[in-house]
Amino acid sequence: MKKLTLAPEQVLATDTSFPEDDLAFQIYYRVFAKGGGVSLPPIIVGSIKSPSDWIARLEIGYSHREHRDPDLVRQRRREYRILFSKLREIPYYILDGNHRALASALSRQSLNALYLESDADLLEVERMVSTGDLLSFPHEAGSLEELEGQSIQHFLKLNDLPPNHALNASNKIDLTPLVSVATRAYDLCSSNRLPRYMVKNYTARKEGRPRILPN
Repeated sequence: MKKLTLAPEQVLATDTSFPEDDLAFQIYYRVFAKGGGVSLPPIIVGSIKSPSDWIARLEIGYSHREHRDPDLVRQRRREYRILFSKLREIPYYILDGNHRALASALSRQSLNALYLESDADLLEVERMVSTGDLLSFPHEAGSLEELEGQSIQHFLKLNDLPPNHALNASNKIDLTPLVSVATRAYDLCSSNRLPRYMVKNYTARKEGRPRILPN
């Protein structure tokens, strides 16, 4: 498990709900706005380490149905290509800590993160949650590979992990919310979907935006 300092531009938001009425989010925002973000547990991030392997698994679920429903298969392929293209642009995605990440971005601060690199890291995260060093980890996976599959299933709204997924997605897919934490913060402020004081403070801190940091 690697400790990283990431700019909000480097991290894909995995929760697109509007948090303005969420008390935890408001508390996190206040902590970050007052400069106390380092006292909060880091967010947890992952990445897709071998997109080609997952594309091959997706194709197992799609290719043999191509002759029956070519238009739908074409659409499914377009969707996963958009996803993996976005993940090349924004390499990390949030596994836990969307509200903390957004609160940090709204305060124009970088993100303290733990990056999962191995199966052993899953056990370490479980231990850290039990000791209170981390707040939570809302995923059940026996391996990092399974966790990656669950993430792809979430992004593409599949009914199962690839290659066991069906041709049809479980819900209508909308890939437009695939944005970085930085873009999400900007969009929420631009559309006035957050309390006025958050928008005002975000605008006032414009010159303090964190740069993208090397890893």
